[in-house]
Amino acid sequence: MKCMIKELLGILPTPIRDKLPKEQLDTLQEIRIRTGCPVLLRTDTGDRQLEHTATKEDLNFVIHAASRYSPWNAATMGKGYLTAP
Repeated sequence: MKCMIKELLGILPTPIRDKLPKEQLDTLQEIRIRTGCPVLLRTDTGDRQLEHTATKEDLNFVIHAASRYSPWNAATMGKGYLTAP
């Protein structure tokens, strides 16, 4: 499990990664990042908003990091949901 969490943290921009509650990482099910909205965490115990409003740069970072900077992968993943490890 720690390996997957490490991979997930690697595709998140620093402003989001630094605000994640470390005690809830094991129960994390979903991270919603939408431009202009607070980052939303869905865990086993419910939803929680981070005190960070997502920017276009945050989304670009996630898409490019998750696609390993492949333009083709980034173009296909940038159209909706992204499944991360």
